[in-house]
Amino acid sequence: MLLTFAAPSSLAAGVSEDPTYGLQYCTDKEDLKIKDLRPQEDDPATQLEKTQILPANYGPALVAVVAHGLNLRPSKMADVTSALRTLGAEVYQVGLPGHRGYLPDDGSDPYTAWMGHLRATLCLASQSARSKSVPLVFVGFSLSAALYLDIVGQKTESLFKVDSMVLFAPAISLRFYSYFVKAFFLFGDEYYLNSWSPAAYRWHPGAKMKHYRSLFRSIDSLHHHADSDYNIPTLVMIDPKDELVSPSGIKSFIEKHKLTNWQLKEVSNKESTLKDKIHHLIISQEAVGPKTWTQMRRDLLTHLYQTTGLGDPPLPPGF
Repeated sequence: MLLTFAAPSSLAAGVSEDPTYGLQYCTDKEDLKIKDLRPQEDDPATQLEKTQILPANYGPALVAVVAHGLNLRPSKMADVTSALRTLGAEVYQVGLPGHRGYLPDDGSDPYTAWMGHLRATLCLASQSARSKSVPLVFVGFSLSAALYLDIVGQKTESLFKVDSMVLFAPAISLRFYSYFVKAFFLFGDEYYLNSWSPAAYRWHPGAKMKHYRSLFRSIDSLHHHADSDYNIPTLVMIDPKDELVSPSGIKSFIEKHKLTNWQLKEVSNKESTLKDKIHHLIISQEAVGPKTWTQMRRDLLTHLYQTTGLGDPPLPPGF
């Protein structure tokens, strides 16, 4: 699905002001800095939603890029980020365009904006990991997992490839009815579809058709480019009752492409403390429950440590 979208005039300025829009290579933006990934508006309410570098509690032992899902508040990846930092990870927490309270950064084409921004973050994180001689890892939820595999598949830059991954409910194989949203495409790119995820987790009440088009474009692209480059040591965590992503589809994807370094672990959110819980949302303690989150956190850290040659993670008592 190779689609392009015309930029509404109200967003045109946002595109020109985004130095990462359309970025393909790390050399596309000279002297790239974290400020280039953060909208300029000084709004305290959005500070935690913007891309930021969070220092490790010690070390660092590794550098991690942590990225969120479609219409999810970037700050809701905080439980993942906190776990990584506790065990010595310097974290680049991503706030994709359109998810951080700055309307123009939605860009004329969300796909181009998202891909450029994530590539730029990977450039900075890779540079940091190489300067510190530590592993680079990626932790992504839903949309961002698809975007990252799309980036790897396009082979534009060797620096984008990480040493290990953990993917939460990756949007790489959707349930068949997830594509029913395409029926609304006839209303145009700006047509808005309300979300049914918990209000505290979503950034906007819903998403536009151009956002869904961009998600489907990334899924098509990552499948088209799938090859041995995807065989990075990867832990996939998913609830078998996930409303959007197909666990069986992911299993088939792993088998089809001989991803021998991938492992799939099923989790349950039956102990979730959220009032409006959904099975797709598995990225926080309140979303899955304290007992399940403790085990998921251990699995996350154990995978990243062991697959990057760091051995067993130094888990604090009761962690």
